Amino acid sequence: MGEYSARTEIIETITELADIDRIGLLSRKCDIAVSFAGGRAVKKYLDGSGIFDMNLQILGRNSDQLAVSEELNRICSVFDKIKKFPKNEKWDIRSVSVGSMPSLKMRDTDGTWIFSCILTVRYYEK
Repeated sequence: MGEYSARTEIIETITELADIDRIGLLSRKCDIAVSFAGGRAVKKYLDGSGIFDMNLQILGRNSDQLAVSEELNRICSVFDKIKKFPKNEKWDIRSVSVGSMPSLKMRDTDGTWIFSCILTVRYYEK
């Protein structure tokens, strides 16, 4: 099936676990979005399977910088509580860790604050 398909399904799974409504770019409205931010193969096996790290950038926009920072912190903490991650016949999420804590990226021309954090998802693809 290929890495792209597994990656797409894993991103959808992570957004469901963290209760994030948007995959892609931020809109002009105040919201939270997740997007693919690169990754790497950690280990490849002869049968074509492998272990991969995938980085997901979480972006938040809000006129209240404390609110957007707290929302990103909430998203990061969701994965601390999960003991057993989802899997299916194509992939198996091994862990989700915080690659970088929420931090201010910019203040937009409309006065909204934009914060960002990175989640690193380690998964096994069959």
